[in-house]
Amino acid sequence: VDPSAPVTMLKIASSIWSSQRNFAQLMTEDFFVLSLMPDHRDTWRKRHNLIDRVRKAIIYDPMFAAELAISSSDETMEVGILSAEDTDFFLHLDDVVKNLEKRTSGLDVVVRKVQGALVIEQKNYEPRYFKKDEYDNEDALNQYATQKSFGRQTVFQFTIEDGGAPTSSAAIKKALIETIADLKYTVTEGVELIEKGIGDGAMVSAVMKEGTVVVTWGGDVRVDINLFTFDETEALATDFMTKFSERIPKLKLLLRDNQPRGINRVVNFAQESIKSEEF
Repeated sequence: VDPSAPVTMLKIASSIWSSQRNFAQLMTEDFFVLSLMPDHRDTWRKRHNLIDRVRKAIIYDPMFAAELAISSSDETMEVGILSAEDTDFFLHLDDVVKNLEKRTSGLDVVVRKVQGALVIEQKNYEPRYFKKDEYDNEDALNQYATQKSFGRQTVFQFTIEDGGAPTSSAAIKKALIETIADLKYTVTEGVELIEKGIGDGAMVSAVMKEGTVVVTWGGDVRVDINLFTFDETEALATDFMTKFSERIPKLKLLLRDNQPRGINRVVNFAQESIKSEEF
């Protein structure tokens, strides 16, 4: 589409091409439309609409319309693309973007939008539905029966909300020591603080008779706890989180993940597993 073509001319072309009968007579089955829009900010949307109307007239896939914005430090140009019968459209679009950025200096190419068309209806389609017992579940059942959980791993992610007192590596270590003491856990290898070589924050870890814990602090408002306990009781992990967070002002929980840890591709906690003879 010539950039100098007036919008009125585009409307006329649009009215012709929007008719499926006219389109079939005037265009081949596979075609490509490229609309360049330099310095036409007030008519960009109208020029994109031409491509969108043609896309809707074709109705069925494979049909793709894309909008690109190509920018330099002081200018912006928009590009509209319409492609029919190109099953590798996304690969070709990716090549276009990469080549534009590679062969030009200082241009930024952004794919702003990509639209497709309707999936072609399969006439007389009669899908077959399978029952569960028609699948081979032997491997899955063997894995389920032989998995063995050794404990619960819980990952807590926190942030210090606005108004919270600035924390420090010493405060993180103190909070962990006091939490372990409150829960009466037995530390077997001490509480270790590492500050060098890991950015602005710190890491505090402890090996206990009941499990292990690693606390990381990013140096600002982010605090994470990675807790493993041989006891799988969920309430114990919750209690650990509560007691620790009470010692850091304005500490807010963002995310909590729980998973079993063990052998044989374990995915279930011990209390969730069923004995193999019960299958």
